Amino acid sequence: RRQHRVEASVARCRCDRLRERVVVTDQIVLVDAKVDDGDLIIETSLDDAGEYRINAQDGLVSFSVSAGGGKFDIHHDDGRVFADTGYKTEEDSEDRTRLTLGNGSAKVDIRADDARVRLTSK
Repeated sequence: RRQHRVEASVARCRCDRLRERVVVTDQIVLVDAKVDDGDLIIETSLDDAGEYRINAQDGLVSFSVSAGGGKFDIHHDDGRVFADTGYKTEEDSEDRTRLTLGNGSAKVDIRADDARVRLTSK
């Protein structure tokens, strides 16, 4: 797969029907991404007013938080969720995982069908 790196200092990042690998870096306030079959790698600080929506069918969603915090609501079918020790689990069921990171109020909503979700914090 080819890889694209996006320096997203702008407030909006949108990826439709991604079929390749995209790396998004810098602070982002709004993410609205649809991933069909590919990898979406986001490295950002979370803004308290930020909204981050990702819908992934297959592949990998990697969300690395460099600063800030928020609430993570992940709905998954056959997908798997991996979160490092900085995240606190609020709910972990067969089809939903809810986590918090720090005291921030950012909202991260991830829908993963067969995708893997990896959450890390620095």
